[in-house]
Amino acid sequence: MEQALLYAATLGTLAGIYAVLALGLNLQWGLTGLMNFGGLGFVAVGAYTAALLTAAPSPTHVGGFGVPWWLAWPAAAATAALLALPIGAIALRLRTDYLAIATIGIAEIVRLIARNEDWLTGGPLGVTAIPRPLESLGTPMGQVAFLLLVGGILAHPVCGRAGDREEPVRAGAARGARRRGGGQGGGQEPRATCACTPSCSAPRSWVSGGR
Repeated sequence: MEQALLYAATLGTLAGIYAVLALGLNLQWGLTGLMNFGGLGFVAVGAYTAALLTAAPSPTHVGGFGVPWWLAWPAAAATAALLALPIGAIALRLRTDYLAIATIGIAEIVRLIARNEDWLTGGPLGVTAIPRPLESLGTPMGQVAFLLLVGGILAHPVCGRAGDREEPVRAGAARGARRRGGGQGGGQEPRATCACTPSCSAPRSWVSGGR
């Protein structure tokens, strides 16, 4: 029974994290009409930020800062949003296919940095030994509490409400929320899998659904 509960909680947590990312994608594609294939680049930035801040010390990459997960999550979202400011100022001048090409190039640049800068990201092996939130509650209650936390984020009124093609102000808010949502979702994913690797930022993952 405990194993079944643990499996269901872990699966539900991952589903909730990807639902947060899907809502961010809907904000940008569905409501503002911007074709952006670079979302996973911001997911990767958020994921690596949270992972490096909270992971145990390692000789293969920077880290070991001992930052609590509840501080690492907003830091992940803020880092992705700050990166999006200069990129968005340039890329959003483009339209249709040109915007898609530019943004998929951004995601590929992030992936290559994550894969090749071993000293920073651990290279192809990534960052491991990432603590889960609420693990002090034990198994499986810690996983269940994490699932409820992700569900609470998903149920927040902000999710899915920002952005409207008919209202430029809200459309702009949707673009910002998309970047922050990518960083936030990325910051949650390493907590669920206890690892962060370059494969999470491959542009083909966003386009085809493959990993």
